[in-house]
Amino acid sequence: MALTDEERAEIRELLEAEAAKLQARIESTKDQSDPVKLDEPIGRLSRMDAIQMQQMALAGLTREQEKFVRIRYALGLVDSEDFGNCQSCKQPIDIDRLRFQPEVLVCVRCA
Repeated sequence: MALTDEERAEIRELLEAEAAKLQARIESTKDQSDPVKLDEPIGRLSRMDAIQMQQMALAGLTREQEKFVRIRYALGLVDSEDFGNCQSCKQPIDIDRLRFQPEVLVCVRCA
């Protein structure tokens, strides 16, 4: 069963809202993922702590950037006739799955 116009509009709104939220988080996280300055006079353990925090922020930033790319891709597809169908088995993706994770392109079975 193909998505109705209302469902398609709902998914588009979800994708746009998530894209805006992720864009804001990406911008705010960039400062935390800057390299740790080795010439700053802090203790060895504090420097190790700062490096660990920087690496965690960098990993989080990478995950959010990857999700942002998936959302932007889904936004480009949302108006196509095939959006809402699994890209693997071509069966309709459950609307509740799309509401929960609007950037998903495969059904639960194929995931």
